[in-house]
Amino acid sequence: TPSKSTMMAPVEHVISVVNGALAARCGRHHEDPEMLGSVRKNRLDIPLDEILRIYRVARTESDRETRVPEKLMHRESQRLFFDGQLVDMSEGWKQCIEPDVIRQVPDDFDVLFDFAVEAQAELLARVGPEDPDKYDRATLSKMWPAGGRWMNPHASSKALFAYNPGPKSRKDAHVKAFVQFAPSEGPRRYRHLIDLARVGLVYSDAALLNSALDDIIEKFEVCQIRNFYHPNTQNVLGDRFVEVLVILHNDSNLSVPHVCEIRLEELSYFEARERAFPYLRAVQKGFSEIYAPTGRDPAAIEYLVKYVLEYPKKDHRVKIFRRHLAQKWGCITNVWRSLLAPKDQLVSFRKFRDVCCQQAQRENAVRLWQELDASFSGTLSLFELDPHTVILLSKLYARLLVIIHGLNEEMTAETLFAHITHNVPKLHHPDRLE
Repeated sequence: TPSKSTMMAPVEHVISVVNGALAARCGRHHEDPEMLGSVRKNRLDIPLDEILRIYRVARTESDRETRVPEKLMHRESQRLFFDGQLVDMSEGWKQCIEPDVIRQVPDDFDVLFDFAVEAQAELLARVGPEDPDKYDRATLSKMWPAGGRWMNPHASSKALFAYNPGPKSRKDAHVKAFVQFAPSEGPRRYRHLIDLARVGLVYSDAALLNSALDDIIEKFEVCQIRNFYHPNTQNVLGDRFVEVLVILHNDSNLSVPHVCEIRLEELSYFEARERAFPYLRAVQKGFSEIYAPTGRDPAAIEYLVKYVLEYPKKDHRVKIFRRHLAQKWGCITNVWRSLLAPKDQLVSFRKFRDVCCQQAQRENAVRLWQELDASFSGTLSLFELDPHTVILLSKLYARLLVIIHGLNEEMTAETLFAHITHNVPKLHHPDRLE
């Protein structure tokens, strides 16, 4: 029997996926028709339909050039395991060991951003010119400004050109850190920004891209490869590319080691992304307008829309795992308090693996961990494991603060409890809600 999502029209499915993610994060019911309102058709349906059409055309061009990029579609993503060995994800999952942590050195945003500007210049020097020492970094930045191209880049002779998107802006970096990492990492959220310095390599077809990926692995210290051609990691828009994280070490040109991003993509998808950009902005603005009554930060809403559209949905195993935990323990919060982190705010991989073993999920422990550990920090918070509950608890806490502020009498736990339960006819226990 086909699932509900596969029976939907493409635009309907995409809107459902994005609206579900936004509603969950905002603590709203994602099937509430009032959330979409009258702006949907012009602000969402029309631009989304155009985006999907653009990527369908790009895929047709890609398949025509390489007769379907079979090798690349079956090439696994990779990650550092075994204290620094780059291996296929499936091998790491099979061994059931913790993947290596990936993060920046500084926690302070201003310090990190200054290092990122240095790393951007160094990354361009190592990717573009044949002799990286021929130009000083200031001169190279003028020769190859943000938005510019470097034809026949030295780092990959198979590429048509390298593209310099410039370092991520301070505003975008703040929003990403706030949305993705602040709930679990708080003030340390900025160290998980691993795409501040970035560059793109563009190829005529997928076969050349697949071959060039091996060259990148040889020339750079690679810590992760995410292959968005693979069926398990494709996004809802149909965009396909390969994301490579590399480490530039501190030498004469860098103050500290820095994690950078190299994006490999075909020309058809590169051009599709540029054509789709204004329509994507329209979709972001449309959802931001829909969710304006919730009082959420519009920039955060727009970032989350972009993230959900451009990155793959979480593995279905995560949903099943959460459901099993809730069925056995009543709710995931009980699991957290009893087994995972009764006295801590964060849980380690070892404790998480132990719980997976209790659920007969040992073979999926690493895969589940990677799906939940979005920051690659090596720890999980309750927010990653059960975001809906954390959001509801946050709303309850905010409501309690309003109540406390409005009461004139001296506040005690008993007084507050009596106030919030005054409409309950009869409590089985006078000091406890069940």
